[in-house]
Amino acid sequence: GLISQSEGSIYYNGENILKLGSDFIGKIGYLPQYPRFYKNFTAKEFLRYTCIMKGVKKDIIDKRVSEMLEMVNLQDNVNQFIGQFSGGMRQRLGIAQAMINDPEILLLDEPTAGLDPKERIRFRNLIYSFSEKRIVILATHIVSDVEFQAKEILLIKNGRLIADSSP
Repeated sequence: GLISQSEGSIYYNGENILKLGSDFIGKIGYLPQYPRFYKNFTAKEFLRYTCIMKGVKKDIIDKRVSEMLEMVNLQDNVNQFIGQFSGGMRQRLGIAQAMINDPEILLLDEPTAGLDPKERIRFRNLIYSFSEKRIVILATHIVSDVEFQAKEILLIKNGRLIADSSP
């Protein structure tokens, strides 16, 4: 929705997403390749802020923040400033913010970029667990990140689909 489409249409459950508007946006979680954070926020403050921005109901915000911090193994760092986080910790916080609204579609752009091998494996397992209840779209050039997780692989070059297959 940030760039006007030049051609084609996108449908979700049979409805054009342009007609769905913010209802569709609320169904999406997104992790950019290099997530940016407010360095003077704690992990807890940032996720509470994200809940408000994504319209999470007020009465479940604290529960949802706690669940996400535990899920990404940051429960011991809730009051630590994000500016003190390692790259892996920031990446885990990024996935927590992407999942905070329990999206139906999760878009991940190079989610394991810059992670050490142990953290990469942990992250792949986490992504796999997300795919049980939602659509996960993974943009990556790292074949090992998708070969054991994906049910379907689409190869896109210059904006055109060039292959669609199983791993």
